[in-house]
Amino acid sequence: MEERLHYDPWLMARLTPGHATMDGLVINPEFKKWEEHIRETIRDRQRSYGGRYERSSDQRLLRGCQEHVERYSSPLTADTAVLLVHPFYLHLSHMGKLRSRRVRSDANNYLNRLFHLLSHRPSREKAGIVVMETLHHYTSVTSLLLEQKLVDGVVFTLHDDGLPLNREDFLPFLNKRLFFGGGYNGSCFTNSLGYAINEVHDEDDIYVISNLVLNSPLHHVDRLHPRQIIEGGSMVEPKQDMIFPQNKMVTLDRALEMMENGESRE
Repeated sequence: MEERLHYDPWLMARLTPGHATMDGLVINPEFKKWEEHIRETIRDRQRSYGGRYERSSDQRLLRGCQEHVERYSSPLTADTAVLLVHPFYLHLSHMGKLRSRRVRSDANNYLNRLFHLLSHRPSREKAGIVVMETLHHYTSVTSLLLEQKLVDGVVFTLHDDGLPLNREDFLPFLNKRLFFGGGYNGSCFTNSLGYAINEVHDEDDIYVISNLVLNSPLHHVDRLHPRQIIEGGSMVEPKQDMIFPQNKMVTLDRALEMMENGESRE
């Protein structure tokens, strides 16, 4: 049986031309000297690599990525921010796990909405857009979006975990209204959302963009669009008090309207 690609080769068509490798994997030319290492870790997501990127090769790459973020980030002056958790994880590492037309449709619809948000974003005076990203995925699409000013900043997370690598990087969001999107529900996305709720933020100012969240194809073979958003615990046995409140979930169109008008959901 022919091996399925772990990445979406059509992802490059949504970006400025010239940033894909010969086989269609998007890698920012700024990180070309790490290409072999990046390819390995995007393809083979192993926790044994170290949650805090302890390997010497990762440490060098991390320093380069942090310098890149510092060089291209924009000030976050608005009272509102959109936090996108590992937004391209599926399309860079797990496309080979999609086994049906239904889940491929879910993946395409999610990507369409994601780029709709980036192309129809409010002004920076009204809302900032920040990606919570893993080290290796940053070197692909996210770093290019930062260069193109389609996103304003990046918070690096632990390897395959939505928790911030450095807690101080999350402090700027302490008193902001937050809209969350990304993946995966019940995993990295849930860790980021739970961190914001339980550690540093008032839950009343946190919203989830319901149609901009993905389930993992490793655990949901028939449907990637979540029926419920988990804010804590496990997707295997979610408890009622771990479900994110329905009245704090909004569609992408409604979230954009709220940000543009500076209004609350109520």
